[in-house]
Amino acid sequence: TGRFVFSFARELQNRGCASPKVGAMLRLYDQSTLSVDFARLNFAFEGMTPRFARVEDSLTCADLSDEAGRYLAIATNPPFGTGKYGWTPSLQQALGQELLAAVGMRRAGDVCDPAALFLLRCLDLLALDGVLAIILPDGVIRANGFKETLLCYERARTCCLNVLAIVSLPTVTFSLGGTVAKTSFLLLRKSQNAGDARLYVAQANHVGFRKRGNHRASDPAGNDLVTILDDYLHGRERHGRWLNNAWRDAERLMAPVLLSNSKGPQWSSAAPLSRLARLRRERCDGVRRSAGAWYHVSVLDVDSAGTIDVAAASANEPSTPPQTCRPGDVLVSCLNPRLWRVAVVPDLEGVWTCSGEFAVLVPHKGVDAWEFAVALHQKSVIDRTVALAGGTSSSRQRVNRNALLALPIPEIHVDPRDIQEYRRWRESHYRERIREYQAFARLHSGDGRFFL
Repeated sequence: TGRFVFSFARELQNRGCASPKVGAMLRLYDQSTLSVDFARLNFAFEGMTPRFARVEDSLTCADLSDEAGRYLAIATNPPFGTGKYGWTPSLQQALGQELLAAVGMRRAGDVCDPAALFLLRCLDLLALDGVLAIILPDGVIRANGFKETLLCYERARTCCLNVLAIVSLPTVTFSLGGTVAKTSFLLLRKSQNAGDARLYVAQANHVGFRKRGNHRASDPAGNDLVTILDDYLHGRERHGRWLNNAWRDAERLMAPVLLSNSKGPQWSSAAPLSRLARLRRERCDGVRRSAGAWYHVSVLDVDSAGTIDVAAASANEPSTPPQTCRPGDVLVSCLNPRLWRVAVVPDLEGVWTCSGEFAVLVPHKGVDAWEFAVALHQKSVIDRTVALAGGTSSSRQRVNRNALLALPIPEIHVDPRDIQEYRRWRESHYRERIREYQAFARLHSGDGRFFL
């Protein structure tokens, strides 16, 4: 109903622009006739008659193509979801063969996330020195080819792009509209020259409300976006960070990655995970309960503190061939890394296997498995792993095992005596838990005695 455009109008009025002049400058394009009509009504109440239009497809609309290079500011929230946009001759005519190839669309049958196409379309509509504010799914931003797509745009259109801000948003942001995809918003300026614009990066954890059923409830933690806006307008760093390096130097244009790279001294001692451990890749077939103790660890058997539910693991029956793991291996869940699950396989007698959703890491000689696992629980490591995950919905996000090997692991400051005490305590807990479980299992099977 024109809320983005209305915000633009309000700001222009606050800066001294007369309403008739503001109304003449505003544009809105939408697929929904109802939305366009409501937007017109909202502006009519303010005495403005902007040019709003219902279009069948704003990616290919010829009238919109005629306005390429004319917009000083665009704010857009592209369609999200699992639906993909297919290659068509009209799309190629609107965006050009080179740009479509950059997002993997070369011929009939090729598909792409519509949000990526919206980004290219909006950049075309911008005038030089125009600014685009666009909300994108993190699945689009974290894609390996996202930065290359921006570089391709610069080459194809003979211009320069400056990424001015990247702000990560929590999943609740659009939940009332039925979208739970993790998203971020980007500010980009299209210029003739690259310039020396700094990049502002922030991660919003609260946006002023929570979802309660289908309703909005106030979030007592407040709204991080208020502070983030103030940071950006006044060059502060109360919530985010200003980075002097151009976006072209960034590994990935994801807020968590950029923020972790800017954390300072702790990263001087960071080592890639591959220097600390290797991947174990062994499938296990033919294990039977009759063969003795068998512990199969599923993703749900590990909690956020790295505790394995050994009782559940001792009763699990995997439906697909599991992976082999051994005492001293470190298990890292590659499924939905926001629910962080990292655990050490304890030194309990029996056969150990785990779900295929785990990366099984074998610490190198001289690396203590328990200290290594604790280091993996650092926030900076979690944030970077989350940024590596692919998939637009949290339940479908997965991390490539090989990508884990490149993760920088900052040194953790811990007394070796504390690590050894922690290991003894945890393994003792596991043994006592198994004794308890077996005692009750005997009762449940009909044995009238209870003993440990």
